[in-house]
Amino acid sequence: MISARDSKIFRVVLAAGLAALVSSCQTPIVMIPDDIGDRGLLVAQVSAPRGQGFDMAVPIIDNKDYQFGMRDGFIVIPLDPGEHTLSHLSISVGANITTTGPYGGTSIQAKRNYPIKRSFRIEPGRFTNLGLLVLEPGGRTGEAAKKFHLFTLDNSDDMATFLKESHPRLFASMKNRAPLVAEGPYLGKEEIQQLRQAVATDAARKKLAGNEPLHYVGGPAGTLARIEKGANGRGQVKVFDTGTLVDFSYCSSAAWGAACLKSSSEYVFVKGGSLSVRQVPTGIAANSVHVFGDKGVMLIDPSMNIYSSFDGGENWTNYAGVALAKPVEPTTTWPDPKNRFAMQPGRSGYYIYFRDLRAGATRMAYFDAAKREFTPMPLPGTVEDVSVVKETDEGVFIGPSHTMIANGKVHLLPRGAKTWTVREVPGTACTDMALPDTRGRRVEVLCASDLVLRSEDSGMTWARIPYAGSMFAAKY
Repeated sequence: MISARDSKIFRVVLAAGLAALVSSCQTPIVMIPDDIGDRGLLVAQVSAPRGQGFDMAVPIIDNKDYQFGMRDGFIVIPLDPGEHTLSHLSISVGANITTTGPYGGTSIQAKRNYPIKRSFRIEPGRFTNLGLLVLEPGGRTGEAAKKFHLFTLDNSDDMATFLKESHPRLFASMKNRAPLVAEGPYLGKEEIQQLRQAVATDAARKKLAGNEPLHYVGGPAGTLARIEKGANGRGQVKVFDTGTLVDFSYCSSAAWGAACLKSSSEYVFVKGGSLSVRQVPTGIAANSVHVFGDKGVMLIDPSMNIYSSFDGGENWTNYAGVALAKPVEPTTTWPDPKNRFAMQPGRSGYYIYFRDLRAGATRMAYFDAAKREFTPMPLPGTVEDVSVVKETDEGVFIGPSHTMIANGKVHLLPRGAKTWTVREVPGTACTDMALPDTRGRRVEVLCASDLVLRSEDSGMTWARIPYAGSMFAAKY
């Protein structure tokens, strides 16, 4: 994921080459307007394996590459009225190969194409929904990993909510706000449950590989499942019918229940094995939801006001000690602003932090579960794009700070100390960190897609290890 600082550099480069790029009819750059005017809008959501470049995939429509037409899984493209075809999604793989000759150089970028082959109609002043496109790999390694299965689900209601909350002015400009549903086929209710079963089983496997609790798992297509012990002593996956196709990958769970944000005004709540859809209290626009303790629920609004309930959502109190000056808004790398605030359990409380925000602006608070008190946790200016927080015997780890050119950084607040230490990682574009246990001695960091660096001394020294032998191979 591109950090805020790197995105600024990216925008400068983009602006410099914009005129040349848009002059080519084959590579239009998608600029999302505030007013649809006489054009129409294509929307869709793509669910695909992480770490394979799908976050930067390019939709190919009518033989044209629509650069930035898909942002972190969401396709939003203004188009002229008429009949169109989304033939495939194109992903860059490998490095650029530049050749030189008497008439100049040629740059070649290897591509991998994923056929979609969906035709649709665009009407003026209206949005056309192509659905939720779930891409499941045919295998984990070798040639099988290059193949995939495509499942299409009709998520028109969810996409209408997405447009209304993430692009409110664009949605308001629609002459007809009812979605035009592209021709299927779409999965039926029973097939959707079967897909959720497969998604939940895979999510449980990944949680097990990461030594994470297995009470509940969430995933794409409205997947929420409870892990129960069967008669044979083995874990069994019980999938709920959530009634929505919203991505529940950011669901929060505890032994007693789970919560998943459906929209800014609703969340799915599970307690005692029973599922219900709860309304967010009046006056609160929810960005994230978490469960904690015995029956606690937290709602966090876009400004990081934290609303806590200790009785299962009946009564609420507000903490504003780490509130932001401005509410979070959609970005290129996070077009749906929901679920920006994470909560990570520690030994006797919880760390609540802003996912993926630039250095100097990110926020973290610690919630003492016994005292029911919040404490701000000031972070050094080198902390950027917080993606992982882990409390260990050595202290609290934050990592890794994502950079495009400079080495990555892992931050450690040693146990009993008040000052953070910085542990430099000899790799760039680092995106994830994993620890096999709570001792805090072994740390692994994933950089540049498949470069894995391991430390056996809490980040003081690092050595490269094969990806296949790392914790990320099982996680992804």
